[in-house]
Amino acid sequence: MGISDWHAHDWRWDPRSELTLDHDVWELLLTKVVDDEEIGWILNGARCAGCRLFLTDGHYRIEPTIDPKRGFDTKEDWEEFRRQWLLPNAGKITAALRKLEETERSLRLRLGTA
Repeated sequence: MGISDWHAHDWRWDPRSELTLDHDVWELLLTKVVDDEEIGWILNGARCAGCRLFLTDGHYRIEPTIDPKRGFDTKEDWEEFRRQWLLPNAGKITAALRKLEETERSLRLRLGTA
């Protein structure tokens, strides 16, 4: 990461842009969809730890990467993070993911790719 890529003290970016399969979705979520700072930091932290966004039946879900070099060290570490940060904020996170889905649909309609 070059100095021009550094985003000190801000959660509005994808800290794991090398995870290219869902990079654009994380960028959209963190820069255009989430406007709550606490939720932004929680989601940024999840992404830092290697979480991925998967679209299933039209809905996004957050899934961990269990791999000491790319994500959480163990399933237990993921479960602890989930219990401490995601579950207490599940309503707001779910709302952000639904808004992401709507935003993405709207973009596809505007671009004619729906």
